[in-house]
Amino acid sequence: GLEPTIRFEILFRYDPIADRVIMCPREGTPQVIRYDFTGNQWNPGFLIGWSRMTESGVTCNVPAGEFSDCVTFGFGASGTGQSDYFISEYLAPNVGTIKFTRSALGTFELQSYTIIPQPAIDATIDLAPDVFEVKVEAHKKPKNPRKPKGEFLRAFIELPANVNVADVNASTVNLCLNDTILAAAEFPLIVDNTLDVLFRLDPENVGAILGLEVTKIKVDECKIEVTAADAPSQPIDLIELTVSGDLLYPGSFTGSDAVRVMLGKDDKHEDEEGDDD
Repeated sequence: GLEPTIRFEILFRYDPIADRVIMCPREGTPQVIRYDFTGNQWNPGFLIGWSRMTESGVTCNVPAGEFSDCVTFGFGASGTGQSDYFISEYLAPNVGTIKFTRSALGTFELQSYTIIPQPAIDATIDLAPDVFEVKVEAHKKPKNPRKPKGEFLRAFIELPANVNVADVNASTVNLCLNDTILAAAEFPLIVDNTLDVLFRLDPENVGAILGLEVTKIKVDECKIEVTAADAPSQPIDLIELTVSGDLLYPGSFTGSDAVRVMLGKDDKHEDEEGDDD
């Protein structure tokens, strides 16, 4: 009879800094470079002498369809890296290997494929500061208008343990209220598998959060001081803001955190009450 087929999972992880794909064939084995999109030659191990990117921007037709902007890689056994390919592969964006040739086995082509939408990964979001303190003040035209200082809301993004936060595409991370994008992430920083980003605040997006006409914003360590032209028509307590984004491979994440809204105290009124005592 036939020998049983041994199957095992192979983990591929894209490294955006080096622009290459790292492969780990099985648990406990060292990671190796499988694809290097810079075109540099390297040794991927596993009885393969060398590997290098041979062409980019290729259009490839296979039974599954036509794929553009493909990249081809050659794998060889010789030490020169100039000829004697015994494996060649075509990679299509967001699909993977669509065609490969092995000298001893022939050419294999992708017959069909299905992209299954992945549910968004639940992320833990911590916004700071998470308190908006609103002060009502009548419109006043400043004598010497100046460009407002940049003010930011900070967000700490944590993903499940099986997802590397380095796989987040920071350019797609947004701060949202319901389905409305308020600001894009800036100055991303990764510390201990937590993505730390800043969202720029201005009168427009803070006004959208609070439903008020905002004239001034000032952020300190504990709260976001907001000056508005009118008081809220209804009491505001908690507002849920969402942070979401895409991964470098097909997938996304989303999470939310609530911010508290407080009306600033009337200092003059407090003084009058103090005099009565």
